[in-house]
Amino acid sequence: LPDVGLGGATAGTDADGGWLTLRAGGRGLVDESTGGHDLQPLLKAAVDAVALEPVVRQLERSGAWALALPFAFAPEGSGALAVVRRERPFRADEQALLEGLVKRAETAVVEILTNDAIRQEALTDPLTGLGNRRSLSEHLVRQLATSTANTPLMLMLFDLDGFKTYNDTFGHPAGNALLARLGHRLAASVGPLG
Repeated sequence: LPDVGLGGATAGTDADGGWLTLRAGGRGLVDESTGGHDLQPLLKAAVDAVALEPVVRQLERSGAWALALPFAFAPEGSGALAVVRRERPFRADEQALLEGLVKRAETAVVEILTNDAIRQEALTDPLTGLGNRRSLSEHLVRQLATSTANTPLMLMLFDLDGFKTYNDTFGHPAGNALLARLGHRLAASVGPLG
């Protein structure tokens, strides 16, 4: 997306550089820029202006012009696309071209995030929030391919003794709650190591 969006925006407007920034859920997804070092402050100012108030902005400094457009792709997702060039402002038709490009890119980001969410759902146990069997299989394939004698792996299997009796005695909702607590404690204990 950065290559296509940023490359298309700069080429389509005969710009000397550009900046694409996307954020969602408090984290940065994309923050990429192109162009000369001298143009970066103007690009950053344009992107920051759009972040404060999401409307199209055109800024001029020292004979260079920056055009920035807001980028919104989900209730919690936002960003900006900006292009910059020396010696002449951006025309209305160039702004319209960028607006069309941003709309297409917004749609693409929504589709990418939706597909990622569906994939995560398919790899996650809904009760515990931990990876499911499919996730384990994919993880093992990746890890075994990189494992060496110097970087060994360990696979641990746990059996919850008496769980059927617990379910029969206290009911399935209590058993589900126990599994969820166990899953959260296991995840907290293992952390990023497993």
